This record gives sequence, structure tokens and C-alpha cells, in this order.
Amino acid sequence: MASQARDRGRDGSLRQRLLRDIADRHANAKAKAKHETPLIKTISRKKIKTLPRRRRRRPIIARPYTRDQRLRPDDIIIHQLSDSQQFGRALRLFSRLPLIPGLAGVAPRVRRQDHDRERLQIQLQYPGHGMWRIIDRLHSQGEWLFPQLRVHEIHQLRDTLLNDIRILCASHIAFSSDISFLRIAQLQTPVPLVIPLLDIFDLDICTKQDTDTIDWLEFERDTVRKVEAQFQVFELLAQFESPTQSERQSNTELDPVYTLSILEANPPRCRTWSLVIQHVGKYTPELAHYTMGQIAAYLYGIQKRISIPSYYPCTELASYSNVVSHMLRLSTPDEGVQTNISLLADRAYLRVLYAAILVHAYASVIKEDFSKGLLQLDCPRLVEPYTSSEHFDLITVAYREAQEATQTLYKAGGKLGREAKYLLRSVDLPEQNSL
Repeated sequence: MASQARDRGRDGSLRQRLLRDIADRHANAKAKAKHETPLIKTISRKKIKTLPRRRRRRPIIARPYTRDQRLRPDDIIIHQLSDSQQFGRALRLFSRLPLIPGLAGVAPRVRRQDHDRERLQIQLQYPGHGMWRIIDRLHSQGEWLFPQLRVHEIHQLRDTLLNDIRILCASHIAFSSDISFLRIAQLQTPVPLVIPLLDIFDLDICTKQDTDTIDWLEFERDTVRKVEAQFQVFELLAQFESPTQSERQSNTELDPVYTLSILEANPPRCRTWSLVIQHVGKYTPELAHYTMGQIAAYLYGIQKRISIPSYYPCTELASYSNVVSHMLRLSTPDEGVQTNISLLADRAYLRVLYAAILVHAYASVIKEDFSKGLLQLDCPRLVEPYTSSEHFDLITVAYREAQEATQTLYKAGGKLGREAKYLLRSVDLPEQNSL
């Protein structure tokens, strides 16, 4: 039995060696054949001229159009129209664009064989350039693979687009005045050139029977004014993102509607958007709510600490306190004008946010996680928890103003919102004595 087991062991090891030898011979033969050229292949190379290998092109895929999508070179986008009249206008408009002389911007090309009149869809093939939304090339939260646009490039793009708008208006074509989602292409000429992508139009105006009833000179002036107002926002975004120009002062007064639309398209970092909003010259509830929402989201993420905050959080908190102060100045009602409850609620919430920002900036210790119940508006009684007596005085004033604004709101029949109550330990403010 033992001898039989030994014999079987020898047989097994022998089979393994044989199998390894066969595998090695196959591998050697395959490697040798890889480096040798067969005879028929050698003959064919001498007799037949080799044709150049064709470059494989990326397959063309038609996809629905969305305002914020990233375009790739030679993209084909499906545009959905609302009715048959709009379909006909879009078809005529994009077919006319290549025939208009003097346009510097690039425009998509209509793919005539792919119209779907029943579904009210047209397919547009976009140029073979790299294309981006302008907002994604203005700050560090956008397209990080490519350099940000500089102020002089913004000026050049503005002048190019305004000239194209004038040419289009002379051809009775209405370019859209909302350029929050304007796309651009950058040509690699000896001097890099940024040009607009002409694909946003007001199709309700671009109709043949209405062209005679429109005052195109007035329409051109109105469109140019609105586009220039938006380029002021673009310019400040580029300026505040530039390390060499960020500290320069600007006297530009921005339009609140366009400012909000551009910031919402792609919010920049805290310091940039707060500086931009500080150049808005008029209060709107929408912009105030955007500001309050951004600041609240930041406060909700702050954890408790047992030491003074570092430099970066203090810098960010200073930016927030400046923008809240600016919104409070803009929302101050004129003397003798009755204030509605919604404005009183906004002002009370701004006051609460301002007090919370100061506490996070100047308190030596924060015991509350995520700012929940951070404030007790019956006024801080001790100086010791704060970094200095001057900071204690600032917070005392902020507490008093927050309490007064909240009491005014309650007396007018309003209430604090859930977001403001989150920051407070007590909201029974009307019954409390004045500070």
C-alpha cells in the first residue's frame, strides 16, 4: 500500500512537470511568432501600398438640451420647442445665422435630416471648439482644468457680444437678454480669443409677421443695457478671484436681479460672493434670502470648540458679517414708511445671523454643536468668555438689536422662522424686558 501511494505521487509530479513543459513550449512558440513576419505578409508588404489608417471619430449622440450642461466639440443637442410656430421660427433662425455677415460668435448648425416636426424637436450640431458656461470660467468653484477668465478677457468678450447683438437686431433677430448661462468658446489664435456661442434667442419675438411692429432700435438699446448690467457682475467676479486685483475698490452698483441669477448659476466661494453682493445698490427679498441661506448653511456646519478660532474661519466670518451689515443697510425702511411683516421678518433674521456670526468670531469657547441654541438674547453678562472687552461690547449691541428687531416683528403680528429659532435658546422675546 505504501509503495502504491509512492508510485501515485511520482505519477502526479511527473504529470505536473509535463504540463509545465508543454505550457512553456507553447509560450515560447507564441513569443517567437509574434516577432517573426510570415512569408505571405512579407511579400504583400512589398507589392501592396499600405493605406493610411483612418482616425476613429467619437460617435455622435443626440441628447436633450439643458441650460447648465457642458458642451463637447461636435455635440448634437435636441432642442424641444413648445408649439409648431416656435418650431418654424427656430428652424428659420438657425438656418439664417450662417448667412449673416459680420458675426464674430459661433453658432450651432441645423441638421436638416433630423427634424421631427411632430415632436417639435430640432437637432443642432455645435462647433468643434472647447465650450464652457461663462460662469464656470470666472471663479475657482467652476471649471478647474482651465484658467479663469481675466478682466480684460471679460471686456473683450463683452464688446464682441454687444457688436453681434447689434448685427442680429439689424437682421430682426432677438438675442436673449438673459446671459446667466451664456456659453463661450476660446480660439487658440496667436492671441487667445474668447467668443460667445450664439444659441440663446427670444423665439417669441423672432417671427416674420411681428418684425414690422417691433421698434428694433429700442429693442437693441434695451438688450444692450441688460447685457452690460450682467457683464458688470461677471467683471467683479473675475476681479475678486484675481489675487492681483482682489483688493481694488470698485464703485460699480450691481443690479440685484442679475446678480442673484448669476450667483445661483454656480455659487462662488464665500469671500467672492459676499464681496459681489456688497456692490448691489438695492434690496430685494430674493437676494436677502439667498444671503441668509448661504450664511445659515455655514453656521449649521460649525462644531463646538474650546479655543480661539484660527485665521481662516475668522476671515470667512468677517466676510459674512460685512455682507449682513450691507443687507441691513439696504433693508432699512425710509422714515415715515410703514414696513410690511415680511421685511420685518427678514431684518430680524439678519440681526440674529449677525449676532451669531460675532459670537463665533469672538467667543473664546463655543459649547454648542452646529450653532443650535447658540444665542440667548437677554444679553451676555460676562466679559470673560470673549477675546476682548471691545468684542464683548460689539456682541452686546448685536444682541440688543436682534432682540429689538424680533420684538418689533412679534408686535406687528409676525413670527420668527424656523431657521432663526434654531439659533436661539429662547424665542419668548416679546415678554422680555428691554436690554
